[in-house]
Amino acid sequence: MRRDYELQPVPEFLFERGPLVRRCVDRRPGTSEIDAHGIWYVLASNELPYRLTRREEFVVPRLQAPTLTITSDPYNSVAVIGSSGQDWAVSLCAEGEGESEAAAQERLRQVSLSAAGSTLALTTPGLYEGHHRRGDLVVEGPMDGGLVIHSSYTPVEVRDMAGPVRITATHARSKILDTTGQVDATAGAVDFAGSGGRVNKAAAEVKIAS
Repeated sequence: MRRDYELQPVPEFLFERGPLVRRCVDRRPGTSEIDAHGIWYVLASNELPYRLTRREEFVVPRLQAPTLTITSDPYNSVAVIGSSGQDWAVSLCAEGEGESEAAAQERLRQVSLSAAGSTLALTTPGLYEGHHRRGDLVVEGPMDGGLVIHSSYTPVEVRDMAGPVRITATHARSKILDTTGQVDATAGAVDFAGSGGRVNKAAAEVKIAS
């Protein structure tokens, strides 16, 4: 039975709909960067001097994946947005950092995304080897499609889905916004704003928008 202290009042910022697609921009010593608001900033003291990136985009037909399954290793992120489109549009920004360009390139190479049938697999070296490389996966697909995400250490965000959604992120945060279908989420923390579904009681912390 869920205890009262586990059901907490909801800070509004948890349910803000911020941008999901990350800028995929390389970084090298002596260069500055510009963020999404047009503001320039310089390298932070705890960042490695080199960051190399790779953008991958492709489409998974709905006929091939009426229910899309996504798996992810640690240090990545996964976001899925429901839309009026008929297929699953996949976009990955992979990045690797290093003290040298060669080290950054090697870490970037270790981030991979594969598609087999109805499954997308976002792969990095693992929990204890994955620092300084990551993949940010954004999928836009049919809102009435089915969705299954297995990502024990990967934060997940799902928006605007009407089909069944199942998330397993036992050591990470899941944000589920504006859903109308059945939702089954197991996560370290769940932020839920929707008109239907349930939150698996294995979540350590649950915040539900009123």
